[in-house]
Amino acid sequence: MLRLLLEACPQLQFALLQLMHEHGSDPNAGLDLLFPALTDLMLDMLLSGDDETLRRVCDVIERLNHDGNATVQRYATLHLLDGLQQTYTPAGGAMGEAFHSYLGFVSAQRWERLGDLRAGRIVEAQLFD
Repeated sequence: MLRLLLEACPQLQFALLQLMHEHGSDPNAGLDLLFPALTDLMLDMLLSGDDETLRRVCDVIERLNHDGNATVQRYATLHLLDGLQQTYTPAGGAMGEAFHSYLGFVSAQRWERLGDLRAGRIVEAQLFD
């Protein structure tokens, strides 16, 4: 998963090195800190018009959601997609629509269902059906 994300977004390597330097003593910090760093980079890509890199990252997210095992799918949906929604798209505003347009089929479905999960209309298992 990490290799695919680093290949799609070379800028993430620098962020990862910074995180490792800052939190090197905490072996569990890696992925939990990496995903917010990636969502920050994705926002920068969107705002700067770096469509090519943003599409590559969203293609990887789609691949993780479509082909990944249950753990990988959970990270791709609940950490990456939900992180984008919660941090940058309160109430699914215009920023949400801008990210949504880059998502693949499975990722877009899960993006839509995240609101139902947060509202309690579905449980987490239904998010991945």
